[in-house]
Amino acid sequence: MTPKEEKALIAKIIKLHGPVIDLRKSPGVIIDILRRFDEPPDGGTPCGGVPPGPPPGPSPSRAGRISTDDLMKTLLKLSREVAAIKQAVSAKAARTSSRSKR
Repeated sequence: MTPKEEKALIAKIIKLHGPVIDLRKSPGVIIDILRRFDEPPDGGTPCGGVPPGPPPGPSPSRAGRISTDDLMKTLLKLSREVAAIKQAVSAKAARTSSRSKR
């Protein structure tokens, strides 16, 4: 902020709150000033708050992890394979038991 801008800012604050601010009487004045004149004093974020940033993207630590959808697809596939094996074993057992009865 240039000296000229600082003087203009000070003039606005004096116009709104007067030349002397008693923070014991009205401590909310400093908050009002900080919120109204949203210039970051240290080059950081504005005092009045800033909108939240975008959510973080996928982190490298999550790369290669299995999603719930992938897990469910695999479980379904395994369930079908187990059912097919059970059916094959049952059919073979039935054939074997019918041969032994002869």
